[in-house]
Amino acid sequence: MDTAAKLRNQSFIAAMAFGVAAGVCNAGATPGNDLLQMIFAGATSVILACFLGGFAGLYLKTTLRWLRGAKLGDDEDASCGSIICGCFGAFFGVLYPFVTDQPEHAVIGVFLGALIGSAVGALPGDLFPMTMRLLEEDQGE
Repeated sequence: MDTAAKLRNQSFIAAMAFGVAAGVCNAGATPGNDLLQMIFAGATSVILACFLGGFAGLYLKTTLRWLRGAKLGDDEDASCGSIICGCFGAFFGVLYPFVTDQPEHAVIGVFLGALIGSAVGALPGDLFPMTMRLLEEDQGE
C-alpha cells in the first residue's frame, strides 16, 4: 500500500473516531439520548459531510476552471485533500462546542467541521497530489 493510500485510510478512520466521540459527548450532555443512536448519528454525519463537502469543493473548482476557460484537469488525487482536511475539520468541529460551552451540539459541530474541511481540501488543485508524490518519493529512499 502506498503512502497516499495509508494517509487516506488513517484520515478516514480518525474522522470516524471524531464522529463517534461527538456522538458520545452529545449523548452524555443531553439526558434522555440513547448512546448507540448518538454514536451512529455522529459517525454517519461525518461520512455524509465529507462526501458533500468534497463534492461541493470539486464541483466549485471545476466550475471556476470552466468559467475561466482553463483546461479541465484530471482530479484523480483530489480525494486525498478532501479526506485529510475533512478529518481536521471534524477534529475542530468536535472541539468547537466545548470551547463555546455547548457540548450538546457536538454532532452538529463535527458535521459542519467535516463539511467545511472537505470542501476546502478539494479546492487547492494540484497541491495535495504533488505533496503525496513527494511523500512517496521520500518513503522510497
